[in-house]
Amino acid sequence: QNVELINAFNNVLGKIPKNIVLTIIGDGLEKVKLINLVDKLNLNERVEFTGRIEAPTVLKDYYKESILSVSYGQAGLSVLQSLGYGVPFLTKINAISGGEKTNIRDKENSLFCEDIITSLENSLISACNDIDNMRLMGKRAYEYYSKYCTIENMCQGFIDAIEDTNLSNVDKRL
Repeated sequence: QNVELINAFNNVLGKIPKNIVLTIIGDGLEKVKLINLVDKLNLNERVEFTGRIEAPTVLKDYYKESILSVSYGQAGLSVLQSLGYGVPFLTKINAISGGEKTNIRDKENSLFCEDIITSLENSLISACNDIDNMRLMGKRAYEYYSKYCTIENMCQGFIDAIEDTNLSNVDKRL
């Protein structure tokens, strides 16, 4: 999925502001392949690799500078992390998910794109050229997280199920 993201980013460079940088956080088996792709496409000035980040304060600094968090093929716990930092999340509508993508409210707190590279490209262009909207969406993302996705509220959901109570906040739109 990161190969598709890098290729999509490369395809939209002429349609987004020159100060936009794609930051890839993490390590893994795919990293060398991705670095080679970035070299091949001559994107070293526009794509950065941070490696694995475990310190929450360092990760927070990246999220503070972000307009969008993208995981094209998977929508797992990174959805909640992104919402918790007040950053909209972009993934494809049929992304692999353990249910976390149900927290995405398309065009309200995050974005869905179709399972086709041109849809990803269009979403990137839209997000990068309307940062004010992304900031508003990020505000809504944080509000949504604070209401429905905190550990306290999720634990209350388990308690509700066990004790047959109804004290947790549940998004009724699901």
